[in-house]
Amino acid sequence: MRQFNNFEQKIISELIATSHSEMIRMTDFLKQVFFTLHDQQSMIIQTKAKYAVFYIPVETYSDHAQKKTAVQNLLNLISLLSYLRSNGYLTVYIDDETREKTMFFINEGFITPKPSTNKIILNPDGDYTNQPEFIRNNKDEVIYKGVIFNSATYELIVHLFTGVLCVSDTLKEALNPDKTPAIIQHSKKVNSDTPIEDPHVKPQKHDTYFKSGIVILLALLCGITTFTYFKSTSHAHQLTSLQSQQHITTSLVDSTLKKVTTTAQLHQQLTTNTIDDEKRKKYYGVDLSRWNGNALEEITSKDSISFVICKATQGVSYQDPDFEHNWKTTRSKGWIRGTYHFYMTNEDPIQQADHFWNVIQTIDSTDIAPIVDIEEKSLPEHQTVDPVNLQVDLLQFLKRLEQKSGRTPIIYADLSFANKYLSNASFAQHPLWLAEYTRSTTPKIPKTWEKKGFKIWQKSDHYSIDSHLTDFDIFVGKRSQLYAK
Repeated sequence: MRQFNNFEQKIISELIATSHSEMIRMTDFLKQVFFTLHDQQSMIIQTKAKYAVFYIPVETYSDHAQKKTAVQNLLNLISLLSYLRSNGYLTVYIDDETREKTMFFINEGFITPKPSTNKIILNPDGDYTNQPEFIRNNKDEVIYKGVIFNSATYELIVHLFTGVLCVSDTLKEALNPDKTPAIIQHSKKVNSDTPIEDPHVKPQKHDTYFKSGIVILLALLCGITTFTYFKSTSHAHQLTSLQSQQHITTSLVDSTLKKVTTTAQLHQQLTTNTIDDEKRKKYYGVDLSRWNGNALEEITSKDSISFVICKATQGVSYQDPDFEHNWKTTRSKGWIRGTYHFYMTNEDPIQQADHFWNVIQTIDSTDIAPIVDIEEKSLPEHQTVDPVNLQVDLLQFLKRLEQKSGRTPIIYADLSFANKYLSNASFAQHPLWLAEYTRSTTPKIPKTWEKKGFKIWQKSDHYSIDSHLTDFDIFVGKRSQLYAK
């Protein structure tokens, strides 16, 4: 039987109280017990972009120990709700009103949030958010900073925190160890192949450890977090389908139970993931070619540039005349460097790969993996291009370049071109440098990379460096991940 700590007992007591009342929305329940004005914690869930932001006061966020405690409390809440749901003590189901919403605002101080020009006003005091990582007051001062969750943790949050809450009358028995066997039998589906457990038989020690491992695993799922400044990723998972009016499938959790190792290992992984993710941040970069002149020399510390991507080659024979200078200068200034080849669809892919590699052989493990740029200008003018042939040739190029460099090449493409010409699922094995010019905090992802997301985002086709214009790029993650193999 799971032993509940004081925090968990308090949540369970509040749930028991709701079991005697009408069904309520999960967001309303959470406003009463966790996301309160007193606790100064709040959450905004973006179902369209598929991420959730957990906000805590700036002072708490700036203190490593306090921040860690706040995040662990949230993970404990998710773990508890997951445990209670999987054991039949509560159900959270999606109704039409929930399904139609694209954003959820969870805090008793968020009163009728409404969009305004480039921001969302959260309450009559004028507190607002215009960036996922911040909440500001009406004086434009940052008062809350956010921790962003996506992927598996987002899936758990959206399933547990949104919808209508139904609490079983048997929940109070969860606090009574003597009645555990009866509860388990009552909530378990029994068939002719499933022996009924004898409540008088003492469970084996390894069974107890396994159940404890499941509980810790749920916490581990919540530990797969992304402490970033905006959501990079990922339109990877579809929301779990509704199996009945009052039951949401728990396949997301069930599919991971086979991966249980030991509780000690899981606890260590959870702690490590939580701490390491705090090092993730946003990095800005530019990409250059001969058309940018001496822009590289004019970048100063005020520009906050962390990486530079230089054009090296094009087709089977062209080399950018400024490549060597840009390549060496980028290294001498201490920036992370990358390089790309402009691909021509009407020229031999193997020869293009060899030409590119011959020029960039000085690339090393601290440089971004080689990049191939393919776009509308890669196509021959006034000729019809067969998408299948294009994809076959490009895959040959990528395979050859990977063999030469020992790195997984990156593909640069814009949204419309990728959706039209790069539909082969094999391309998703390559990181995407996405060209998508928008004022939105998150770009639209090409269909091939919907589950994987992008690695680098070219957010704008212009960035001014003392009157020189160049392309503007963003990477979110750990610095080492930018040039990871």
